[in-house]
Amino acid sequence: MRPRAIPLTLAFAVLATGVPAAAQLHVTPTAGAYRPGEAPMDVGNGTRLFRGSALGMGVNLEAGFLRGTIAYASGATIRQDGLGATGDVGQGTLLAMTAGIAFRPLPRVLGFQPYALVGGGFKRYDYAWDDHRFDTLFPSDQREFVLQYGGGADLMVGGLGLMAEVYDMVAPDLDDSRRHDTFVQIGLRFRLGGG
Repeated sequence: MRPRAIPLTLAFAVLATGVPAAAQLHVTPTAGAYRPGEAPMDVGNGTRLFRGSALGMGVNLEAGFLRGTIAYASGATIRQDGLGATGDVGQGTLLAMTAGIAFRPLPRVLGFQPYALVGGGFKRYDYAWDDHRFDTLFPSDQREFVLQYGGGADLMVGGLGLMAEVYDMVAPDLDDSRRHDTFVQIGLRFRLGGG
């Protein structure tokens, strides 16, 4: 197991077992938009690569104040802009898994409650290049530790609700071109028992 995977594994173990039995469990499938950081990837010789926006999907699991998130974005177009040529040169996907806290400082009023998110985990990029000269510049997949922060709100009526949120996944040790990955999501929130 990679050293960076150990904290994430422990966090998911706490999420799965460290919450009192009376705590409510919420599952929220989500869909929305994925937007990568705007800074280009500089590949030299005056050529830069830009990652495009794509559909973002995921699922959130909450037990009390603990939360786990799986987020996925597929089919993000990678565009080349340089002295020699411009155009699409490939596609990228992103898979991220985080664990953290959903902080809810305000009481629920008429079913509505805002919240803030903070957590950590990893994100993994996968690339499919149309132009094979980029194969040597980027590995076929790349996994990095991330910090997650953001916020949102949900509206619950009984055991069913709607939610909307925005969060960013920041990789502290990446260059600016792959440092930020932002998800804007909406979803259905299901309560699965609890006290």
